[in-house]
Amino acid sequence: MRHEMDAPNAQLSAGNGNFVTDGKVLDHIPFTSEFFEKRLHRKPEDMIIVDARGESMEPTMRDRDLIMIDTASAKRPVTSAIYGFTYGPDVYVKRLEVMRSGILVKSDNKEYGEFIIERSEIDQFHPIGRVVWIGRTL
Repeated sequence: MRHEMDAPNAQLSAGNGNFVTDGKVLDHIPFTSEFFEKRLHRKPEDMIIVDARGESMEPTMRDRDLIMIDTASAKRPVTSAIYGFTYGPDVYVKRLEVMRSGILVKSDNKEYGEFIIERSEIDQFHPIGRVVWIGRTL
């Protein structure tokens, strides 16, 4: 069985944050059931694919890489991993580290800073899901 994943023009910022309002489908990308079951250990209906924009997550992901996000993980407690999320009005893809005082938001590119989402601000934080796959054109 083959699954078609929508490739929307929705974008997550791998930079200083973006506000995204458009999420129309641009293309369909075929994946097999085996890919989801054996490689990702996830359900295809829980996945979305979006563009990563910016260079703050280099070298892990580059500007305009396609990233697959497991939206089911947004229903579970956040773990230390790369997530797509909103914080206030902005949309990000960043490495998160769970700490006692809140969530440390880090970029893999050391030229970018980090910030903490304090427990008192956690109501402004909404995970979209955990990044489980990155695709790019060479």
